[in-house]
Amino acid sequence: MTNPVNHALTAPLRAAIEAALIESGFHLSADLAASDALLDLSVETKDGGTYFTSLRLTADGKKIETVDLNGGAIGNRMSGSGYQEWIANSIAPHLAAKLAASPKVAEFALEPRRVRGAAVASAAPSGGLDKEEMKRLMLETLREASEAKKPEAAPATPASRVDEPRFKLPENPDNFALVIGVEKYSNELPDAQFAERDAQSMKAHLLAMGYPERNIKLLQGSRAVRSSLEAYLEDWLPKNVNTNGTVFVYFSGHGAPDPESGQAYLVPWDGDPAYLSRTAYPLKRLYASLNALKAKRVLVALDSCFSGAGGRSVLQKGTRPLVNKVDLGSAANLGKLVVFTASGGNQISGTFDSQGHGLFTYYFLKGLDGAAADAQGRVTAQGLHDYLSPKVADEANRVNRTQSPQFSAGAGGAEVRLR
Repeated sequence: MTNPVNHALTAPLRAAIEAALIESGFHLSADLAASDALLDLSVETKDGGTYFTSLRLTADGKKIETVDLNGGAIGNRMSGSGYQEWIANSIAPHLAAKLAASPKVAEFALEPRRVRGAAVASAAPSGGLDKEEMKRLMLETLREASEAKKPEAAPATPASRVDEPRFKLPENPDNFALVIGVEKYSNELPDAQFAERDAQSMKAHLLAMGYPERNIKLLQGSRAVRSSLEAYLEDWLPKNVNTNGTVFVYFSGHGAPDPESGQAYLVPWDGDPAYLSRTAYPLKRLYASLNALKAKRVLVALDSCFSGAGGRSVLQKGTRPLVNKVDLGSAANLGKLVVFTASGGNQISGTFDSQGHGLFTYYFLKGLDGAAADAQGRVTAQGLHDYLSPKVADEANRVNRTQSPQFSAGAGGAEVRLR
């Protein structure tokens, strides 16, 4: 057993905690020291130097909730250099995800409280890191992470007619959405141009479709790491979705094929085509996780491609594109899913540069905005695909490229109304 030792909150860690609290619905006071609620990030050492991490939310001296961060997708049992890597890559992305997955935290966030953050670390047992060394590692690693992740100035992009929706539907509190846009990657992968703008415009349209702001999670850039995808898809959604709701999952960014198995993967911010099984998110796992939800219907839209031949796809260096060998899933196994993909398995998904969006996403949003509406003003899943597919194909042909969006749906899914 060890005794907790208070440390001053470092600026990067404080910023990460505050960002997570704000995203989870809390209102922060200007004077943190005068606040009446406390979020503790507790790093404890046990069993000869192994690290265990948890979040504790307290108010007025009483514990509201303890959120365990150990094991699973985050895998934060470590020692030595592994501790530094986890601090650098996981604190900021996962605080919000883990807080959002707790109903108690969500309820607490609605109360008119002021919230302050504090970091509490435990001294290491004999033979492990002492408290001063742990503090030094935390300061050093967070400083490096903060400096490495300073945002670059984004180039100007043209305004598009689909950036803002022209309709508004009543809010449905049972609907949830996860929107992911990865444009710049943590390694040497090429940019997925306009992916973050795609995600922002998709969120705007989901709000117009009646998805509540509090029920939409937007992951962009360094927040869209693999473990964040796992946390939201396999923790947050299952704990919040009910049988009356619809779930919408959107991904804009690179896809990748496994050269040996032909399995398709979504490539998160920290993905590496050379180690897909450990760093990327399998398409089959995505479909299985979403099909297991209690939701009435699940809609999936992927502005990626999986050929490895360019566009919004990547491939391990030294390997060749897998023409006609990529497994994008079978309609027979879709169940409650309705799936839109930007292109065929052997094709490239491109961009619509004059509009500053992925080509598929541009016509998807334009269709939602009314271009795909029937005589009664309704947009169904099948109607949206029937509208966007020839539009995308024609525009791709103009630049001497073939792109054929794909559509698959389980029983009854084709007639699902989107708006």
